[in-house]
Amino acid sequence: MKQLVPMLTLALLVGCKGGESTPPPPPSQGFNLLLTDTEITLMQGQSKDITVTVKPENSFDGQVGFSLVQPSPNKLGSLFSPATTKTTTKLTLHAPLDLPANQYSLFIRGVSGDAKGVIELKVNVTKSPLVTVGGTVRNVIGGRVQGATVRIRGANNTESTDTSDASGQFTVNHVLPPYTATVKFPTGETHTFPNLTLPDPSLKLYTSNGVITATDVTISGTLSGGVGFPNPAGTVTQVVYASLLENLGIQGFLPGKGGPYTIKISQINEKLAEGQVFALQWQANLSGATSIPVSYKGFGASSKFISGGPTAAGKNITLTPVTQSVLSGTIDAPIPAGMTVLWKSLGAALVPRGGFVLAADHSNSTSFSYPIPTPEVLQNRFVLAVGARSSQGSSLILNRGNLGPAQTEHFTLKVPPYLASPADTATGAGNVLQWNRGTFQNPFFVACYRDSLSGANQCVYTTNTSYAAPLEKNMMYTWSLLAYDGFATPDDFVKPGVWSFGYPNAGSLLDFDFGLTKEQTFTTAP
Repeated sequence: MKQLVPMLTLALLVGCKGGESTPPPPPSQGFNLLLTDTEITLMQGQSKDITVTVKPENSFDGQVGFSLVQPSPNKLGSLFSPATTKTTTKLTLHAPLDLPANQYSLFIRGVSGDAKGVIELKVNVTKSPLVTVGGTVRNVIGGRVQGATVRIRGANNTESTDTSDASGQFTVNHVLPPYTATVKFPTGETHTFPNLTLPDPSLKLYTSNGVITATDVTISGTLSGGVGFPNPAGTVTQVVYASLLENLGIQGFLPGKGGPYTIKISQINEKLAEGQVFALQWQANLSGATSIPVSYKGFGASSKFISGGPTAAGKNITLTPVTQSVLSGTIDAPIPAGMTVLWKSLGAALVPRGGFVLAADHSNSTSFSYPIPTPEVLQNRFVLAVGARSSQGSSLILNRGNLGPAQTEHFTLKVPPYLASPADTATGAGNVLQWNRGTFQNPFFVACYRDSLSGANQCVYTTNTSYAAPLEKNMMYTWSLLAYDGFATPDDFVKPGVWSFGYPNAGSLLDFDFGLTKEQTFTTAP
C-alpha cells in the first residue's frame, strides 16, 4: 500500500505534462436585445411605436431578423420596420378596438444564424374612450327628420357620416369625444353642434325643413251650452284638440261666430285622430290685438277617442258653467336700462306645447291680474309670459308655467343677447362672428347666417360667444341669433329628454328665458 503513493504522483505529473494548462475556446459571437420600455400602456384602438436595439457581443456584426411571439389567443397588431437590421428596428403595436382590456406578455425574438435573442414586453391594454354616437335629428316642432346627412368629427379629427332614417335616427361608430355633429340638407343648409360628448344626442334643429312623419288630421263637432252659439257680443270661444301624443290643434271663434267647429292640423309622429277636445267660452275686453278675459261662461270636453283613421267627426261638446279665480304677475324693479315692456300673455296648457290662449295684453304695465277658469283639468297648468325689447333691438320672452289660482308670479327682466361684430352693414369683415350674452347667465346660442347667393342657412349651436365661420370672400351675409338661458354645456341642450315636442314658445308649460336678436348684414373682405 505504501508503494502506490509514489506511483500515483508520477502518473499525475506525466498526465499534466510538466504542469502546462489547455487554453479556453474563443468566446462565441452574439447579441442582446434592448427596449426603450419594457412595459407600455395602450388604449383599445390606439397604436404605439417601440424601439428595439441590437446590442452586439464579441464583435457580432450580423443581420438580425425579428418576429413577435404572442402566447395569448387575443392578438395585437404588429409590424417591425425594418424586419431585419444590425442596429435598431421600430416595432409598431396596435390594440384593436375589440381586444379585451388586460395585460399581455409579448416576446420579441431576434435570430441571426445560430445566434438568438429574446426579450419580454408587457402591454397593458385599457378600455378605449371611443364611443358609438347614436342619436336623433328633430326639427323646430319636434318632428323626426329623415334623409339628412349627419357628419361626426371626433377629437382626433376622424370623420364618419350616416343618413338619418325614417325615425330620424343615425349611428356613427368609434368616435372620440368631444365631437362635432353637423347635419346637412340637400339644399346646402347645415346645422353644427360643437363640443358634444353624449352618446345619444337629440340634435334639435332650429328649422322647419326636413322630411318628417306627419299626418293631416281633421276633428269636427258642434258646440252647445255656455251662453249660447254663435257667441254673443263681447264673447269668444276656443276649441282645443290635444292628441294622445301631445299634438295640439286650436280653433277660435270671435263674437257672432261658433257652433260647428273643424280643427285641421298636421300631426307629428301620429297617424290617427286620437285624443280629446276641450272648449272654453268667456267674455273679454277686445281692443285691436289686445284681448283680456273678464268672466268665463262655460267649459266642456269630449270623451277620449281613438278613430280608425285621420278623421274624427261628431265630437260634440256641451259647455257647462265654470268657476274662476285670479292669477297675477308683476315685473320687479329695477327694469334694466334700455328695456321696454311690450306685452303679457296668459295661457292654460293642456299639453306641454300649450293650449288655450286666454289673454293677450299689449300694454306696458308692470303689474297685471287676470281671471282664470278652474276646472280640474286645468289645475296648476296656467302660463304667464312677458315680452320686452332692448335698446339694441333684441327681443326677450320670459315664460313661467305650472301656475295656479290666487298666485302672484314675479318676473325679473334680463338684457337679451345682441350681435357685436361684424357691425350692421359692415364691409371688409373677417370670418369671426361675435355676440354679447347680455345678462343671460348660462345661455345656449343658435347663430345662423346665410349668403346672398344661395340663401341657405348655416347655423351653429354653442355656449360660446363667438364662432369662426367658413365664410366666402367678398360676399354679403345676413345673420341673427337666438338664445335660451339655463344650459351650462352643449350636452345639456342635446339631452334626449329636453324639448321632445320642439322649441318652446310663449304659452308652453315650460319655464324658459328666450332672446332673439334683430337681423344684421355685413360684407366680407375681398
